[in-house]
Amino acid sequence: MERKCPHCGADLPEEASFCPHCARTVYRRKEAKAPVPMLKRVLLGLLVLVIVSAVAVGLWLSLKPSTYDEYGQVTYTAEDGTVYQVLLASGADRFTPQAELTIPCEADGQYRMPSRLYINNSVSGEDANQAFLELVKSVSAEFIGQEDSPSPMVCSQPAYNEAAADAALISLLDFTGESTPAELVWTLHMKNGGHHPAAADL
Repeated sequence: MERKCPHCGADLPEEASFCPHCARTVYRRKEAKAPVPMLKRVLLGLLVLVIVSAVAVGLWLSLKPSTYDEYGQVTYTAEDGTVYQVLLASGADRFTPQAELTIPCEADGQYRMPSRLYINNSVSGEDANQAFLELVKSVSAEFIGQEDSPSPMVCSQPAYNEAAADAALISLLDFTGESTPAELVWTLHMKNGGHHPAAADL
């Protein structure tokens, strides 16, 4: 198979790289691409990694449940904008949280007292127990930090109690004079996926 020069049309041998008649190359030259420096490749890869990571973190933050963790009280803002004061107390004062409570006891005594959950509208100060509990999926209470206690404190699961109708829920705490200090944690699991621990040291 015979080839022809693209410039002058002369016949060329099969393996010719230039034309012997016009002395021009028979191959079209392609411009060489400038090599991409290694640093530029690394920076581009890091930029892509940062963007993917930022998107992943943003999705995780937008989908994870909200968590509020306080001692004695929590301020919670509902989706409709209502702000609630959620607090724990042992007495009938629904506006003063008790983050810590010390009770004098006799060594051989057995004791029971309530831990009351109150919910107030933070703006008006009105009782908001029922409105807030409609947003709650479940509530639990437990003592933590009493592994070495000779007589661990025990609490009932929170429930409504007519004897203390002002409180949204009550957990009854049983302990003895030999019980060591512990932390009572109430956890409210909300219907919207959040959970809100409130704690009191006893």
